[in-house]
Amino acid sequence: MRRHPDPTFDRLLGDPGAADPAAVAAAARRTRVGDAAGWERFWRAEGDRAVAAGDDRLAADDVAGACSALLAAAEAYGFAGHVFPPSSVSHRGNRAAQVAAFRAALPLLPCPAEAVAPDTYLFGAGGDVCALVPMPDGLPAEAGWARFGVPATGRGAGCLVVAGRVTDPVGLARGYGVRCPVVLVGWGSAAPVVTASMRAGDDVAGVVWCSADDVLPPDTRAPQRALPSTATVDAAMAWVVEVARRP
Repeated sequence: MRRHPDPTFDRLLGDPGAADPAAVAAAARRTRVGDAAGWERFWRAEGDRAVAAGDDRLAADDVAGACSALLAAAEAYGFAGHVFPPSSVSHRGNRAAQVAAFRAALPLLPCPAEAVAPDTYLFGAGGDVCALVPMPDGLPAEAGWARFGVPATGRGAGCLVVAGRVTDPVGLARGYGVRCPVVLVGWGSAAPVVTASMRAGDDVAGVVWCSADDVLPPDTRAPQRALPSTATVDAAMAWVVEVARRP
């Protein structure tokens, strides 16, 4: 469903993550095609409003409400800066606000969560399996909780999200204290990179990917699964857990 006549704005609104649904609907009505400055003003104001709401919820001992507000703030700041070049002042300022809001939400999440490195987060450590997810192009690691962490931890798995290419998935996970089996998840634009980076000797428990494009199977002995482009992340995480339970 088309949400905005501007293709960039429409793409962002089509994957809102933890953004406030009311703000997403309002952005479609109040921002004009090509108006990057207006788009930034709208989402920057939404981010500031959500941070203030988070403070109010914390003062009222509403941990879940505060967490939701801070996650919405992080998503809003991400939207605000996304339309500018990474080297621009606008992008850098909004990016810093996004990271700050997300990290304020980390201790409020419903599972153990930590920033184990810049652009890398571990959610739900201690499960029987860990999904390692290199983030698709254009999505920072802070976007990983809503899109991958929620479905993974909802099924009892841990989730390690990384912004950037992963060449040694198990080594990376072990370096961050993950001791359970690791299943690599390649989603969207990350799928070809994930499958191409795997080698026969890599000690992964499995590889699952989902892409609209043809992706070559990885060169690994581990179980592997290709999902259709219409599949949900939850379907991938269901397979992650199934692989971990195999004898």
